[in-house]
Amino acid sequence: GETYLTPGELVQGQVATRTIAEGELVPLAALGEAAAVSVATAAVRSATDVPAAVTPGSAVEVWVTPIDADTPAVPRILVADATISAITRDSSMLGGAAASLELVIPRSDIAAVLGAIADKATHSVVPSGGAR
Repeated sequence: GETYLTPGELVQGQVATRTIAEGELVPLAALGEAAAVSVATAAVRSATDVPAAVTPGSAVEVWVTPIDADTPAVPRILVADATISAITRDSSMLGGAAASLELVIPRSDIAAVLGAIADKATHSVVPSGGAR
């Protein structure tokens, strides 16, 4: 059997189930049916830096604090079970460090995450489940 996708082999309804770098051959094992995919990737910017122990593969929670001038800011968990796919730490920001994170999250949480981003809510990413 073939190991890699060849031109013209991609079938309607197939999606990549992992990140495929530009120029990389597409392994057949990296393809799946769109309907069967239960996770998605989203990029968020954490308002604060994340602990050094948080690296790609780490389990994290995504907290959100809505910005509403009429009510007190009350943080809440937006995604309880995210996994870090990639992280870029930025300590050049005035007033402290922040991080941009690529997260693998349950597909059922995508709408809430995109809504919070659109509302310009403040995101914070914290380790979950005993990360040290």
